[in-house]
Amino acid sequence: MQLTLVLELQIALFLAFLLLVICIIKLLLQRKALYLYQQSTEQFKQSIDQYQKSVELFRQAIDEYEFLLKEHGIDTSKLKTKAP
Repeated sequence: MQLTLVLELQIALFLAFLLLVICIIKLLLQRKALYLYQQSTEQFKQSIDQYQKSVELFRQAIDEYEFLLKEHGIDTSKLKTKAP
């Protein structure tokens, strides 16, 4: 009887240890996933910043182009006609 009790306790301890190991592995995987999420969020923010800079440069180029057209007396309404 005492042998079976010791065996049951050993099995219970083994299962508890196994569950602990599984929980630790899950925590490590979640930590890695959160780190990858953080990296992708930072890259997304950087790409948004680069996009906004590109849009601003594009707007500046359009303004400069329109200024040059006006400076040279080119009518922009003629440029909007459809090609044959």
